[in-house]
Amino acid sequence: MATVYLAADLKHERRVALKVLKPELAAVVGAERFLAEIKTTAKLQHPHILPLFDSGDADGFLFYAVPYVEGETLRNRLDREHQLPVDEAVRIATNVAEALDYAEQATGDLRVGAATDIYALGCVLHEMLVAEPPYTGSTPQAILAKIIMAEPVSVTGQRRSVPPNVDAAIRKALEKLPADRFATAGDLAEALADPGYRHGAAGIGVAAQGPWRGGYRSG
Repeated sequence: MATVYLAADLKHERRVALKVLKPELAAVVGAERFLAEIKTTAKLQHPHILPLFDSGDADGFLFYAVPYVEGETLRNRLDREHQLPVDEAVRIATNVAEALDYAEQATGDLRVGAATDIYALGCVLHEMLVAEPPYTGSTPQAILAKIIMAEPVSVTGQRRSVPPNVDAAIRKALEKLPADRFATAGDLAEALADPGYRHGAAGIGVAAQGPWRGGYRSG
């Protein structure tokens, strides 16, 4: 919907990220959705959500400004390192889940479900841990076919240092039916923090192999 620029806030002598609605989209779909995004962002106050600095209309361009955060993107880091330490990957996913949960509650819009966000976050956590998304293919059509027909491979089966509860949380987040996923992003965050969390037959199978000792399974 928009182009994001690194800009200088001259009044406050600081750098900001400036999000500007693309004029061609404004002409086709109108500005209402972007204005709604601005209003929603202005309501949110959470340590893992960028606050709104300013918004407005400049020469017909709708914009809003948020803090500029130094550092690389997660995409760039994964391209370089491929896999993150387990604890760090879980921490990132938990922070995002908590922010999403706060944003479902703060907006008060009961029509918007969390199922899509939960699925997307499950995909990101999967890639952070095993260096690839849950479904891969040479074409978008091939990937879609796998999403429809195949089951995601156990993360713990690919990287034994991943605790069973994290594996179970990812599998529940990636359930094909939205109703079978976590009801809220907060529930996902709780599962990632609960060593005893299990989901489905695969979760039972992992638990039966022996207790978790913080590294590799024993037994």
